[in-house]
Amino acid sequence: MNLRSVYQNYPDAKLLDVIDNPNAYRPEAIETAQALLDERQLTDEQIATLRRRNAEAAFEAAAPLVQRKEQQDRLKLKAKSFIEDISPANHAPGSSARMVKTITLFFIASYIYMLWGNVRFVYYLITHFNHVDLFSALRLLEALFMPVAIYLFYRQKRAGWVMLFCYTIAGVLLSGLNAFNTFRPVYFDFLQEDDISDMFNQYLIKTIVHGCLCYGLVRRNVREVFQIKERTLYYILLFFVFTITLLIKLDVFS
Repeated sequence: MNLRSVYQNYPDAKLLDVIDNPNAYRPEAIETAQALLDERQLTDEQIATLRRRNAEAAFEAAAPLVQRKEQQDRLKLKAKSFIEDISPANHAPGSSARMVKTITLFFIASYIYMLWGNVRFVYYLITHFNHVDLFSALRLLEALFMPVAIYLFYRQKRAGWVMLFCYTIAGVLLSGLNAFNTFRPVYFDFLQEDDISDMFNQYLIKTIVHGCLCYGLVRRNVREVFQIKERTLYYILLFFVFTITLLIKLDVFS
């Protein structure tokens, strides 16, 4: 390849860029660029201006990469800090904060599992019965409720703790009741026996998961972070017991 025939069409800035980046080009390419630039008889001021423009263009081209790298570094630092906070090997002060973050992780995992299960359930109703009842629509509302509650809890807002505690208590009671109702023939008479067995297993898993999450929330060191007193627990529990009892009396679950 005749480098001179190629480089002679290059603008001054490009030739200067070749000269200023010897590690990126072969020696003969640099010599050719230098010879062509000398023939153009540029002044020192013009060369200085071209170098400044090349530097500005290189900075603008590299800016998105630098920003992306900074964002990645910040995410890595946050992830490292988060993992160190919840690590059992870390016995530094602040165990309550670590417990909050650990519970947050479990709630996120529970939310993903719940979201997948609810979408599948509603899809099943639509494809088999061409409708979605009120109960199923309420299950879809969980997808909107949970992210807000988890975020507030992670930010150590009292409202987040109350929302998640109410959610877990309702989950324990309703999932347990639904698991029990799978043994009643009239409750899921539209399902096959294998489907009923699968549904019982799903409700049982939900009951256990909600129970474990509820236990994590009521631990004293967690409640102290949110300034939740024991009587608040009793008020919420009494409210749910009263509500569930009322719903059973009204035969809502039949």
